Amino acid sequence: MVKVVQEQWDLQRIFWRENQQDDLKEYWLTVVTYGMTSSAYNAVRALIQCAREAEQEFPNAAKAIMEDFYMDDCTTGADSEEQAIELSKDINHVLRGAGFELRKWKSNSRALVKDMNYEEQESILFEDDEKASILGLKWLLEKDQFTFVVKTPAIEQAMTKRSVVSSVAQLYDPNGFIAPVTIIGKIIIQDIWRLNVGWDETLPREIYERWREFWQEITFLENVRIQRWIGTSKEIHQELHGFSDASERAYGAAIYVRTICANGRISASLLTAKTRVAPLKTVTIPRLELAAAELLGRLVASVIKTMEWAGVEYELWSDSLVALHWINKLPYNLKTFVANRVASIQTNTEVKRWRHVRTQDNPADLLSRGIKPSALVNNNLWLHGPEWLTKPRWS
Repeated sequence: MVKVVQEQWDLQRIFWRENQQDDLKEYWLTVVTYGMTSSAYNAVRALIQCAREAEQEFPNAAKAIMEDFYMDDCTTGADSEEQAIELSKDINHVLRGAGFELRKWKSNSRALVKDMNYEEQESILFEDDEKASILGLKWLLEKDQFTFVVKTPAIEQAMTKRSVVSSVAQLYDPNGFIAPVTIIGKIIIQDIWRLNVGWDETLPREIYERWREFWQEITFLENVRIQRWIGTSKEIHQELHGFSDASERAYGAAIYVRTICANGRISASLLTAKTRVAPLKTVTIPRLELAAAELLGRLVASVIKTMEWAGVEYELWSDSLVALHWINKLPYNLKTFVANRVASIQTNTEVKRWRHVRTQDNPADLLSRGIKPSALVNNNLWLHGPEWLTKPRWS
């Protein structure tokens, strides 16, 4: 449906004939064709142009088209059922005017699905690849929760580096909901890398046993439940609380949304998390703690920008007094490794936002050491942060 200007037709000139006896015929492809390097850009750019031309008449629909599409999939929402239905109709109207017809509407609103003439479903499965055979993020529409569907292959007797890397790579977790579990897989991959074995060589027994112990529990992830709605709205006060931690093997950061309703009810929900394995070259724990804090700084800046929460209150927590001491110093007084990370932290966050937290109250501790899938189910520290986040403001 995306036309190419005539001056560019020569870039899509092809020769064709039905059989070898026919003469070659010369054709121009006059529309955007899948498979070219520029195809994805041209298709998305046409979508954005469509939104820009309708921005004055349909501002909310245009904003959703420009900001909430990933290629040809739109994920957006509204504060009420009525607003959601109106938004879906406007988006549909704008795009249909440009020849784009939206299909396969899914929602936790039965009224919206019925209004858009689609059948109700109990859940939606999100995957990074339609051919993924291991794990996908699943939205339970009725309960409005995220969970995971796991289709694990049998553990082979002779595991290889290729099979382990393939399995871990297919764990689809875009928001880091199961990051304390996936970090174990990443650590095992790093240990395999240290052995310098070939892609299809059989792994040593010790690595195999660690992998088997980890992977045989992976189906427990189907019992993990994450509330999709984090309790935020224009009428509800919200804060961000980020936590970072490091060990000799890994480091990570997690962010929680703390909401306070008008009636005084307080809740806290996991929003996103990220992990990194520690470098192969030995780095001291204080420096890894600083690296975790720097990761948290970049993550909270990204969340504030993505969620359009300019001016939101936030506090960042670390259990490392050394890292907190560095963060409060001027970078030019520090050595290069520390100075670079402190500079990044001070650029992305305000120094006064950093606080000290006890290790036992730090959910990022689960990211740095990893936990088994069975231990993640109903883990309140991970899903909702430390208990005091849901209490009235501490002194």
